[in-house]
Amino acid sequence: MIIISVGEAFRNHYRDEEPSEQVDLQGQPLYKALADAIPVYCAHEKIIDIIEAIPNPRNPNQHPDSQIELLARIIKAQGWRNPIVISKLSGFITKGHGRLLAAQKLGVKQIPVDYQDYANPAAEWADIIADNKIAELATPDNKLIKEILDEIRGDIDLDLTGYAGVQMDQLLKDIKKHDDKFRPGETNSRPKIDFIEDEKRALEVPAEDAHLFEGKKNVVVIFSGGIDSTFSLFWAKQNFGDRRVIGIFSDPGVELPGAALHAYQVCMYLEVEFVLVKPKSDMFIEMVKRGGWPSTIFPWCQSDFVYGPINDWILANLEAHETVVMDGSSGDQVTRLSKKTKTSKSTEKRMHEYAYYHPRYDVSREASEKILKHAGVPFWWGYEMGAKRTACWMCPGMKGEQALFIQERFPGLADYVRKMEKYMGKPLEQMNDKSFDMKVEIGKRQAARRAKGEALEAEEDYKIVADAQDS
Repeated sequence: MIIISVGEAFRNHYRDEEPSEQVDLQGQPLYKALADAIPVYCAHEKIIDIIEAIPNPRNPNQHPDSQIELLARIIKAQGWRNPIVISKLSGFITKGHGRLLAAQKLGVKQIPVDYQDYANPAAEWADIIADNKIAELATPDNKLIKEILDEIRGDIDLDLTGYAGVQMDQLLKDIKKHDDKFRPGETNSRPKIDFIEDEKRALEVPAEDAHLFEGKKNVVVIFSGGIDSTFSLFWAKQNFGDRRVIGIFSDPGVELPGAALHAYQVCMYLEVEFVLVKPKSDMFIEMVKRGGWPSTIFPWCQSDFVYGPINDWILANLEAHETVVMDGSSGDQVTRLSKKTKTSKSTEKRMHEYAYYHPRYDVSREASEKILKHAGVPFWWGYEMGAKRTACWMCPGMKGEQALFIQERFPGLADYVRKMEKYMGKPLEQMNDKSFDMKVEIGKRQAARRAKGEALEAEEDYKIVADAQDS
């Protein structure tokens, strides 16, 4: 048996990744030098051996392990964008103590440095302290940051922006807090959607959207087996049964038991093609590598474990000019900050050549269910047993009644979620500090209200005692 420490595993992981050596339009490297095979893009005076850089023993700026791990990832992926600054007066590092620790974690032997003069020790200390403090004084425009993150998502690992996991959740918390205080509008800032209730109209192709399907041979539906995506698959079969209709299901390894089989059975019932894809890695290993549960705002689990494998298959098998891609996106589920529309494309830029359409977007949930029931399309078995979604059993975004369903029907899976919470030291939903047990307690309260025929309160309105985590 070979035992590798977490630190060694981290270093091995990043040694295996190739650094990003960017080139200009003529194919010439943009970097100025290489430091132990890592590109150096920043201005610097010299490349030195890492052992020659001496940290200031009284450096007041502390660097937690999480920051150093992120810095190491950024340097490995982006190269050196700032040198380590060394004082000519004392010989100590004045700027870049964190970058030095990150370089040590990467196991590199060389680093770029810049040497600077200081008039006296006081000036040197002032520069050391100001290096971190000045950045803290900046006031970020959270909504602009969110907009930029949305734009670059799919082009780069968003962790490299510093907004990883809980930081992204906190970003949205801050936006919500601001909007609740200043009330830019009492309702959703997106245009109001008039949901279609008429079943016949719900199944028609709107005249203004007909052009999207002209010349298309393939209609592929990203299919989860839930009501929304089942409606989209049925809609595709009804309108384009003479073309190649495909239901594509991604199994990330944490789907509820029987979910893939149900998706297959629906496709067989509708007489459409069924495709099953799987990711190349394990969800829980990835969570441990990333240091936490997927974010509920920028869910890397969806891009890496659901849409990533699906998009890989589509790109490898279907020409963009011959294909329309669909899913079960619905207008009653998109958030106020979302820019999604009935024809919005994937956020992954490699898919931008493909046409996208979302049949369920402006069709009411009630009309969708009626249409499927009248057609005899099989419904997922979990709905009858209390489930609200066909989602992963460890989804951080699950609501209370979904958590209660998992606890009651799959107690072993529920116990594993608790085990992972303890292992990572983080609650299932980091944004709202909700553990799995808190969600179960919320589910019990909502189920009780539902049983009495009472209106359900928003989950945020429930005040859950702290020791629910230990129940």
